[in-house]
Amino acid sequence: LNILQINLQRCKAAIFLLQKTVVEHGIDIVCFQEPYSPKGTIIGYPSFWKLFVSADGKSGIFIPNKTITPLQLDILQNSVSISINSSNNSPLILISFYNSPSNFEIYLMNDLIYYSNKNFYNSPTLICGDFNAHHDFWGYNNSDARGDALLDFITSNDLNILNTQPATPPFVTSLTSSFPDLTLTNNPDVLTSTTWNVMDINSNSDHKYILIQVNNTFSFSSFTRFKTKYGNHNKFRKVFSTFNLALIDDLNTIQNHSDLNSFTNNLISKIFISCQQTYKTKLFHRPTNDTWWTTQLTIYKKELQAIKRRFQRSNDTEIINKYKTIYKKKRAEYKKHIIQAKYKSWQILCENTKNIYGAHYKSTFRTNSYPTILTNIYNNNSQLDEANSILKNLYPDDNIIPTRPLIYSNNTPDPPFTHNELQRLIKTLNSKKAPGIDGIDYIVVKILFSFFSTLILKFFNKCLALNYFPDHFKKGQV
Repeated sequence: LNILQINLQRCKAAIFLLQKTVVEHGIDIVCFQEPYSPKGTIIGYPSFWKLFVSADGKSGIFIPNKTITPLQLDILQNSVSISINSSNNSPLILISFYNSPSNFEIYLMNDLIYYSNKNFYNSPTLICGDFNAHHDFWGYNNSDARGDALLDFITSNDLNILNTQPATPPFVTSLTSSFPDLTLTNNPDVLTSTTWNVMDINSNSDHKYILIQVNNTFSFSSFTRFKTKYGNHNKFRKVFSTFNLALIDDLNTIQNHSDLNSFTNNLISKIFISCQQTYKTKLFHRPTNDTWWTTQLTIYKKELQAIKRRFQRSNDTEIINKYKTIYKKKRAEYKKHIIQAKYKSWQILCENTKNIYGAHYKSTFRTNSYPTILTNIYNNNSQLDEANSILKNLYPDDNIIPTRPLIYSNNTPDPPFTHNELQRLIKTLNSKKAPGIDGIDYIVVKILFSFFSTLILKFFNKCLALNYFPDHFKKGQV
């Protein structure tokens, strides 16, 4: 898991260059501070990146990796927190934090105390922030009130600082260097399995990129999706037919709810195996290049790096000052060329498009970053509470005590489903609807019924006879 931490200093060229850096270094998550946000709206990032931003708009998190499905936890004044689900570990909590140099220490502590009171969501947590707090414990030559308050908070909450010692200053100008950017964690395993490095590449900001690599066996909780709409259904029929007769025999032996649950899991497993042997899976590829990046920009970038190396390796004050002046001038030109290349690429896209409602329209007037939580149930609770509320409403527990007594009818049981009834129902299923967590979509359901209608009909009638809905179908992702 590659996490990038950067203060963009409200620079347009910095957020443009960030896209290139994400592609080149395979970045999964970006914790940023001070983005370029004219009129209060962050711009300059690809539309497929997921965005989570604090209340003041000065800190946030980008998710460039499409396979990551984060859950937004809390939006506070100076910070935002999300949860990254893992298939083999506890969720990883990420917090992006920014404290302005002009703020008093009380503003620094409000958000941190909030997370402390929540015990950091009882999960491994990474806090990536520009704290603007001075203390010799993390590299400054002096300490201030904010630094003392932050160090007290770190020690009282058993937090660890990931910044390597002695660390390369993450903030460097021609006049000074300092250590405002810190990365904290509450988990010893994260501390020992994570590498923290200041990257020696240009960021178009006085702050340097910080690369945080979580090297343990952290894997994203993702689901398999099959390309079923492209055909190959006859092969699916041949593969699944090898399981059909055995499944029908098992179905006839079902006596209770436990048997039905076991059979359902076995049925879904056989369908999934048949899909694996038949259909291709949808893969999410990382972008390998940026269409707006030009060869000339690469030349400017290498030239800038060469000038920087010259004054870094020299001991002659005159040579250092000379090349620092040249570096400052070339860096300004480099920023200008990046902005021009980005605008030129956008202009070409708009001029050459054949569909007026194509990619350029969607990027400008529509958003691909939909909220992870339904907004029509918004209340004063956290979004995690809202997600739990959705979960309980959509998938209630079976053992809920009814609020009023059930009135049982002495009428005869409903007759079994007929082939025609089930056929009409399955025909109305929307083939474009996304599948559930088992990866089986409605196209597969229709193919199953068309070739193996006896099995499907017997299965639904068995559910009806036992008055039971199998547990597998009650599972979902919120």
